Amino acid sequence: MIAICIGHGRPVDQGADSIEGISEEAWNTKIAAKLARILTERGHACQVIGDYQGRTYGQAMRWIANQLAKIKATCAIELHFNSSDDPKSHGHEWLYCGVSNNGRALAAKLDKAMRSAFPQLIARGLKALTAKDNGWGYVYGTPCPAVIAEPGFGSNQIDWDTLDDHQEAYATALADGLIAWIGGKP
Repeated sequence: MIAICIGHGRPVDQGADSIEGISEEAWNTKIAAKLARILTERGHACQVIGDYQGRTYGQAMRWIANQLAKIKATCAIELHFNSSDDPKSHGHEWLYCGVSNNGRALAAKLDKAMRSAFPQLIARGLKALTAKDNGWGYVYGTPCPAVIAEPGFGSNQIDWDTLDDHQEAYATALADGLIAWIGGKP
């Protein structure tokens, strides 16, 4: 069971806005639906999880960990995009729990698939999170290997246009990476 989690899925947190004013939560809801369809068409069980419960980040992360345990997720991806006050910031990166070899391996498969699908985007690589980093609660607290996807900067016009104009290709790259980690043929 592949869990597709929509980052910033709490009512009090919609995440950053893209350069066009689209929130992370709204954009990634569309990506999650596309990714779920592709995985299902390829014969892989998956579940989309949004609308996180809990008012605080910690509460939401405990809730999502419980949901992943209930569905017996074998891996999880939380969909995001980066944002910066510097419009020159760009590129994709994959965040994982620094003490999880399986999380790192999952991040590496996703990175490889993204590099192949979008060679024009800067690859910022894999980022091992520690307890002091944003996102640690998600990658550390899940009962399965988990990665936070940061496919580009919504605040960078080139990254945003590339990703938004090619949503299906992005969802396909995610599916390829997830399936490669599972061991199946994408």
